[in-house]
Amino acid sequence: MIVLDLASNTNEQFTRTNSYFGQPFIYNTLFNFGGNFVLYDKVSTMNSKVFEARSMTNSTMIGTGYTPEGLGNTYIGSEFLGEMSWRTEPVASLADWGEQYAARRFGHSSKLGGMAYNKTTTTIFSSSGGFPGRVRKCFNLKFWADVLLSMRLSLCLVCQL
Repeated sequence: MIVLDLASNTNEQFTRTNSYFGQPFIYNTLFNFGGNFVLYDKVSTMNSKVFEARSMTNSTMIGTGYTPEGLGNTYIGSEFLGEMSWRTEPVASLADWGEQYAARRFGHSSKLGGMAYNKTTTTIFSSSGGFPGRVRKCFNLKFWADVLLSMRLSLCLVCQL
């Protein structure tokens, strides 16, 4: 039997169960929770928890996975978690990773595009809250000012193509 820790990013159980009592398990994330369209993810959590699960005493983690529900609204999170399977250590700088992601995604580097993805990777795609954290952020003016700035910079990137 292989255990799928369905929501490792928001409600992981591998620590509470001591690596599922010895059963092999997959660190998994569920991006969308019921068809909600939101700008949200937990890249910073993935960046640490995957390696925590892999390196804990008597770890039985055998891989990473994601539930393909609502993948269209979080390309960054999908690609980041997929990359975690191949990494041996956490990403040193999520901001730099975001800039490099923009260059890979659009096929070339752009200062404005890099800035936009730098900002979104370290803010809206690195939420520290669970599912309710998304809702609270909707009322945070500074958060949405950052989002709008990032969107404006993303549009500039597209116009440069």
